[in-house]
Amino acid sequence: MSTVRVLSVCGCGQGSSMIMKLKIGQFLTSQKVDHKMHSCAVSEAKAEFASYDIVVAAEQLAANIAAPQGKYVIGVRNMLSAADFGPKLMEVINAHFPGALKA
Repeated sequence: MSTVRVLSVCGCGQGSSMIMKLKIGQFLTSQKVDHKMHSCAVSEAKAEFASYDIVVAAEQLAANIAAPQGKYVIGVRNMLSAADFGPKLMEVINAHFPGALKA
């Protein structure tokens, strides 16, 4: 089993990205996905890409984050809603990180 590494990003890296980190972590646990979470400001995201597989950010921020090859950026409208980020996140995990799914 492998661990999918997810980075939540917001403008300042203090408020909404930390809450989003908790919400995404809860969702991935409920989906039985082995994961590691971190949060940061959008200005730090580029430097953090080497350590993370997927970046989740508000749509307007995500549009300005260029993902290196093998990395994925997911833009969400409601970063606190699993109904918004969940299907997008699971689509990327199922397609590119199936080893993170626990039996």
